[in-house]
Amino acid sequence: MVLLVLGVGCVPTSVEPTGVATSSAGAEIVTRVATTLPETVEPSPAAPTQAGPTAWELLHTTGQHSQFIALIERADAVALFDQPGDFTVFAPSDAGFARYTAEAQELLQNISGPQLRDWLTSHIGKGLLSTEDINNAYMECDALFIINDLDDHPILYGRYYGRAAVENAYVASAVATEQVILHTIDQPITTFAPPGLRTVSDRLAEIDRYTTDGLFAVARGLSWPCTPYNDWWNPLEQPGNFIVLIPSQAALLNIEGWQAFRPADLGPESEDFVRAVTVARYHTFAQISDRVWENSSGLQLTLLDETTLQVGDQSMTINSRRPAANGAVYQIDTFLIPPEYEAQLRPKP
Repeated sequence: MVLLVLGVGCVPTSVEPTGVATSSAGAEIVTRVATTLPETVEPSPAAPTQAGPTAWELLHTTGQHSQFIALIERADAVALFDQPGDFTVFAPSDAGFARYTAEAQELLQNISGPQLRDWLTSHIGKGLLSTEDINNAYMECDALFIINDLDDHPILYGRYYGRAAVENAYVASAVATEQVILHTIDQPITTFAPPGLRTVSDRLAEIDRYTTDGLFAVARGLSWPCTPYNDWWNPLEQPGNFIVLIPSQAALLNIEGWQAFRPADLGPESEDFVRAVTVARYHTFAQISDRVWENSSGLQLTLLDETTLQVGDQSMTINSRRPAANGAVYQIDTFLIPPEYEAQLRPKP
């Protein structure tokens, strides 16, 4: 995701990209510099109710956070949530955890130690961020609103697809006191989650050769949320069970017309960009039954075993697999060509 770091809340007037950095947790951050002075917007004060309960105490009053509470106790992180001060906690609901895949559920039961503690820390923001603040912000290309977590990592917030959102999670409800705001969110924040508990979109972003150039660089880089084509990328951030097939470098180099996808400065309406998104979408499958997935064109994928899958009537060997909370990314030695581009994209003789 593209971040403009200007403190808690920002409304820039114009920005230009300046470079790419990588956080200590591996998240890609594209820094931007305002070409005119931005107006700083502070979060509005939380609606005062009564001082007293800490975030830890509030978690026990909702009846929706037993899984989150259990993880906090397992990580020996109660003190982080029970301390006094102004904090905003983004607490995944039990229903949100229940939407994980079976594989992710098993991993969730076994995670512990510093890795779990660091992930939980990313759900605590410094300062008070109300639902009104989130609804008054926006997730767009040129400016993103952030609040820092306890480790000073940025947490994105704003309206996304018409709803209040924090990173990849939507805000369902909130409880506020004078020193704590507790937002119930519909899934965990995955940016700093252990690898197998990140989303498919997170796992794609980890694959450097598909984020610096090539098919998935073009499709991913311009799809969130700058253009009308983010209907391909957005679902991969949400609960479900998805498979994205990544062609190996050998498969990519074997396709005539592949060079058309490589420029990094394609416009969102350019022919090359539209084709890149079409091909990326063609490699993306959503589960429709126990071992069957289907892409947006009706092409079906069947998992035959741990090393083999079948797409249509073609059997393919799985080179590698990256599990995610909402599916997996598989690398294969095959490039799937959408029917509408069979004339432009052809296997080399």
